[in-house]
Amino acid sequence: MPISSEFFTDNNIVKRAHKSDFSNDEKVIIAEIHKQIFNKNLLSSCPKKYKEAYFAIQNSILNKNNKNMKNKEQKYQLKRGVSINYKGIIYTSINITDSVAENYLKEYPEKKIKFSEIPETHKESKKNDVLSNDIIELKFEIEKLQNEISEKDIIISDMEEYVEKLNKKLISKKYSEDTEILKTEPEDTEILKTEPEDTEILKTEPEATEKKNEEDRENLEMNNTENE
Repeated sequence: MPISSEFFTDNNIVKRAHKSDFSNDEKVIIAEIHKQIFNKNLLSSCPKKYKEAYFAIQNSILNKNNKNMKNKEQKYQLKRGVSINYKGIIYTSINITDSVAENYLKEYPEKKIKFSEIPETHKESKKNDVLSNDIIELKFEIEKLQNEISEKDIIISDMEEYVEKLNKKLISKKYSEDTEILKTEPEDTEILKTEPEDTEILKTEPEATEKKNEEDRENLEMNNTENE
């Protein structure tokens, strides 16, 4: 019986294989293919043995397919362990074709880093991509420095604004203190205002002197009269 790889790659069958859930016809297929590949008869009726035989056959087919793929002269090679999703299909180094890789890179040229081998025509472009990446990183660093400078400018501006507000407060406080001093000066003026009272006293002194002189004259006249 020819080997049918679909039997060992069909997802539904693979799921049942993990549970050792095979029909009698499937067990016959597994036993015959196992005989062809490994030259051993599968005599056991244990379901676990058919499960082991199924996956042994699967690995053998996949390895054979891998060797066939490697023998092809492909211009595009994906890196080992790398996969791409293109138009809903997952591709690896095993199943990708040059046509798929070329169309994929036309749409996503930045994904060249996923490939270990690309045609010569793309190598110069790959160097340019490296240079472009360096330029992008340099631009990013410049932008980062500009942002840092901008942040420092904001801090300096805030400090200047704070100093300006502080100066205004100091000026306002000084003005208030000077105003209070000016408000207290009228007390000295009040002292000056009281000085006219002393002036009044000075003004009354001539009158008293005049009166005394008059009294003295009267007394003198009286004495003269008595003496006569």
